[in-house]
Amino acid sequence: MATGIAAIRQMLIDNPEVSAVVGDRIYPDWFKQDTQMPAICMWTISSKPFACMDGGLGLEASLVRLECLARTRAEADALWLKANKALTRQNKKGLYGGVMVQSMTQSTGSYHMADRPYDGSDKWIYRTIQSFEIYYYLYEKA
Repeated sequence: MATGIAAIRQMLIDNPEVSAVVGDRIYPDWFKQDTQMPAICMWTISSKPFACMDGGLGLEASLVRLECLARTRAEADALWLKANKALTRQNKKGLYGGVMVQSMTQSTGSYHMADRPYDGSDKWIYRTIQSFEIYYYLYEKA
């Protein structure tokens, strides 16, 4: 299924700076507690369809939350800088992960969260978070 998350995931995997750090550890919706860090996780916060002139729904806008996860704040921030650059400065209209992207914009500034470990260890997870609004077609469009 065509989604903004599928497109953003492909943009990040295709970016050499991001993939050098996380490989393909870019997860939609959730990540396992034992996931190797650093990693990226994404959620669709909301989406809105737009009617097309030829009928049906053709264009959709999704607000996607991107979380850069790492064992230190500095590492999460460094990954966020690479991901932000890939999504705001290097993306172009086109086909990504089977999704035809029309445009993408930064929706929020970055902010931080820290998750304390529940297993008694000292393995905190630090998150640097930002949201993006992506406009894409629900079907491939030339």
